[in-house]
Amino acid sequence: MTINMEVSANQLFNVREAKRAFGLIGSGPVMADIVGGACIPIVILLVGSTENLVFVSMSVLVGSCILFMSISRRYRSAFVSDESEDEEEGDEDFKPLRVPYLAFIALSVVFAQLAYYLVDYQLMTVAESRYAGKDEELAAFFGLLFASVGVLKLLLQLFVTNRLINRLGTFVVLGVLPLGLVVFSGVTLFSPLPLFAALVLLKGWDDSFRYTFNSSAMPLCYQVFPVRESSMAQNAITGKVDPFAVGASGLILMLLAGFVVDAEHVYQLSWLLLFVAAAWFVTVVAIKRRYLSTLTSYLSNDGGLGGVDMTSPEVVAELFAFLNGSDHEKALQSLKILLKNRPTGLLERLPIEALVSSEHEGFKVAILNAISTYEIKDEEREARLAELIAPLLQEETPIELHLAAIEAYCAVMEETALPRISPFLQSTNSRVRAEAVFGLVRWGGLDGILIAGPVLRSMVTSDDEEQRYIVAAMIGEAGMGNMRTQLLDLLEDPDLDVRRTAIESAAELVEPRLYPHLIASLGNPRTQLVTRRAIALHIGDEIIPLCARALRNPETSHLTCEGIVRLLGMLESEESTALLVEEADTHEEDFRIEVLRSLSQRAKRVRGLVADTCGKVLELELAAFADNLQCKADLANADKDQLLEFACDARGEDIAERIWMLLSLMFAPDSINSARLQLKSSDPDSRAAGLELLDTLLDRQYRDAVLLIFDDLSEADKLRTLHYRNGETSADIDSRLKVILSNEQAGLPSWLRVCAYAAAQERGILSPEEASAAEEQVLKASFLKDTETMKNVVECIIFLRTIPWFSELRDDFLARIAEQVSEHFVRKGTEVIKEGEIGDFMYIIKKGRVEVKANGKKLVDLEKGAFFGEMAVLDAE
Repeated sequence: MTINMEVSANQLFNVREAKRAFGLIGSGPVMADIVGGACIPIVILLVGSTENLVFVSMSVLVGSCILFMSISRRYRSAFVSDESEDEEEGDEDFKPLRVPYLAFIALSVVFAQLAYYLVDYQLMTVAESRYAGKDEELAAFFGLLFASVGVLKLLLQLFVTNRLINRLGTFVVLGVLPLGLVVFSGVTLFSPLPLFAALVLLKGWDDSFRYTFNSSAMPLCYQVFPVRESSMAQNAITGKVDPFAVGASGLILMLLAGFVVDAEHVYQLSWLLLFVAAAWFVTVVAIKRRYLSTLTSYLSNDGGLGGVDMTSPEVVAELFAFLNGSDHEKALQSLKILLKNRPTGLLERLPIEALVSSEHEGFKVAILNAISTYEIKDEEREARLAELIAPLLQEETPIELHLAAIEAYCAVMEETALPRISPFLQSTNSRVRAEAVFGLVRWGGLDGILIAGPVLRSMVTSDDEEQRYIVAAMIGEAGMGNMRTQLLDLLEDPDLDVRRTAIESAAELVEPRLYPHLIASLGNPRTQLVTRRAIALHIGDEIIPLCARALRNPETSHLTCEGIVRLLGMLESEESTALLVEEADTHEEDFRIEVLRSLSQRAKRVRGLVADTCGKVLELELAAFADNLQCKADLANADKDQLLEFACDARGEDIAERIWMLLSLMFAPDSINSARLQLKSSDPDSRAAGLELLDTLLDRQYRDAVLLIFDDLSEADKLRTLHYRNGETSADIDSRLKVILSNEQAGLPSWLRVCAYAAAQERGILSPEEASAAEEQVLKASFLKDTETMKNVVECIIFLRTIPWFSELRDDFLARIAEQVSEHFVRKGTEVIKEGEIGDFMYIIKKGRVEVKANGKKLVDLEKGAFFGEMAVLDAE
């Protein structure tokens, strides 16, 4: 039970939460000691004898198991499952007891258990002798002892433990118990105090701090590891080492019992206790020394940490020790951690002499980068830094070190850096030239700006994409908000990589005047993803008011609105949730699915807040389902137009997807997901179970309609049922196409309306006025630029469907690919891609064949439908 409690608490909380929570959790056993100890005499009277206390203990343990099972179900997501643990790469390489840090923790557990039983055995032996034949008095004595010590533990746990851990650190608190045992063992051996009184004090000390200081501080030792390894380590030590230590302690006491035969000589065990407690204390010191080396080891291997408090005084002190040590790899990792938290005195304690003495390039770069972030006020230190940095400004210096040295020299010397740095403005290396420009613009004062400005303008307008890319990246890295004009030009750059980099820099600057341009970038499929990530990372909720205005503006494009909704889904704040809820009942189906996707990602947190809105939206979806069935029936004989048929099928899939998302927002998400999994099965029994679960979960208001959607009835039967309920009537093909293209149906999926427009034009059923109005509406709601593009996309989709690799994709997804496709005629013998190159395009063979050669030898002929080259068309954006 103790193992379960400690491991579970360690998985539920990170280290900051743990420092506050473990004190409260640890007060549970303390309260149990007080209540249990005080109640023992009363319970004995109720149950009749001390032997019957075992049944009371069993009842309490059963209650504890039930409570723990309830906690594990309620917070299931916090616990690591065995299955996922087995699948994780690297888990089988992690052997907890082979890690030196954990080996010392295991050794301390062994010493702790042996000390506990030595103290317990001594007191029990003397107490039994003192109260021989007086079981009730013995029980009353221990009840009083446990109750008294329990009160002390409660006070320590509530008012002392957490404060000491936060102020003195984990390892100081861990050392209190063994150090006290050393002292009280000496009292037992050498003081004139009666043996019984000395052992009571010894037991009191052990109980008071074992279940307060020790039990609260020990779980924090595991937080140095990532979550999964932390769980494995704690399971190994508490599940294997702890029981072993208990068994070993018992065997040792059995052997010693032959030598210590009576209460008069039992004090001799205090010699062993003195040795064990001293060894335990030394082990705690060793754990402390290993703590930081283990931490930096995981950081250097990019290990994800569960929440180590990197700002605690003891951690900062150890990091400074590593920083000034001889191991420059560990020093580099320590410096990276220190730079994130920037503790007081970091600049003064930087090992700047390593710029000369160290051969570790990465460490020297990190020191230079750190210098660049501080304002140097000490003239003597400024002169020394300039002296150390100057040799690194030589052109033969490795490029990364050279760039860092230019920036650091400008930061230290400011206006006086001009003579030394200005020659780099003529460098043939674009990165060196850009670094000099930014160093002088940022720190060189007015003269620096006047000299570097023309070079900067030439780089921004250069025909070389690399130069524009470097400028775009450095504006954000340097935090130069005064270069907004140059950044605006780069946001419109024809090169996609430059444009994306400029977007990231614009977000890094957190400049409100750039926000409208970032919102505009959300409307471009090629830049939407990088824009969303950059805004979420650097700007956050500050952009929400502008998002709200854009969503309410009828002139905002559909793609921009889609990007805004996806951004709101990433922000996950109350403000973003409120705006999503406000937009959820839109009549535009393409937009509605994006809103619901963003809301469903936080279903458990917003469930009670969106119930009313979700009810209205569910009514819209049920009506859309009925309309789609009727639409499919009306278009069934449209000359076997597969585009229309597939578009209706895709609409039906989206309606079902939106209904599932709505149900997860309205009812218990786990139960809804369970029903969905059952209904995905082809097994009739599983599907029946899924429908039964929905029947149980849903309110009567929606139950019948939702069950009809997911039932195994044919579409014709579903349509007949809906006709009977709603009194709807069918329409001929031409009338249905006109309805789809009407303004009243502007909320239909854009791809369905594109297909309907193509079919209507082919059938010649639209007047010129109707065709013009329909074309305008269709193009406005889609990503297509003009009618010619629309026609080409439709033809391209028909071709792409003949290729197995694309045949399983939905047409509306294929349309996004087709829109990027262009047709080229290649003469026989033309080299399409040179050997060894990737190429700039993805090619699909529509007609003819392509010969593939290596070293002049023919390898294969690629026929119609094959594809080769760059897969950029499948870009994640």
